[in-house]
Formats: sequence, structure tokens, C-alpha cells
Amino acid sequence: MTPLISVLIRTKNRPKLLLEALESIEKQTYRPIQAIIVNDGGADIEDILNDFFARSSLRWTYEHNLTHRGRSFAANRAMTLAEG
Repeated sequence: MTPLISVLIRTKNRPKLLLEALESIEKQTYRPIQAIIVNDGGADIEDILNDFFARSSLRWTYEHNLTHRGRSFAANRAMTLAEG
């Protein structure tokens, strides 16, 4: 069995760039991949993510911080959610 790779993504109010990042991850030939997205106080993007992952083979986890906690907090939180 090949090891799971977790890709940590911090985001805040950049839905276009987030989708570009997810599309790049989706194009990778290695599997399994898990995308961990932590939204650091930005507008909710759950609908965008649901649409993307409905047609994706990636595993994913999404967390939306309602208030801005900072880049380091978001990165650390993503690491705690990672399984790979």
C-alpha cells in the first residue's frame, strides 16, 4: 500500500487561487492524496469546495475559522487535521 500524502492549504478570500492549487494537486499522478484546506477567517468557500470535490478523486478536509487567527495558526491547524 502506498502512503497517504497530505497537502496543507491555508486560504483567505482567494477562491480563484485556491481552485488553481486544487486543480494542480488533482493533476498529480501519485495517489492517495488528501487535501487539507483551512480558511483563516475569509468568506465561506464550502460551496466551491463541494463543487470541486464532487468531481475529484482526492480526499479532503475543510475547516473554516470564523475569525482571522493568522497564517501560523492555520498551518498548525492543518497539520493536526492531516492523516498522511
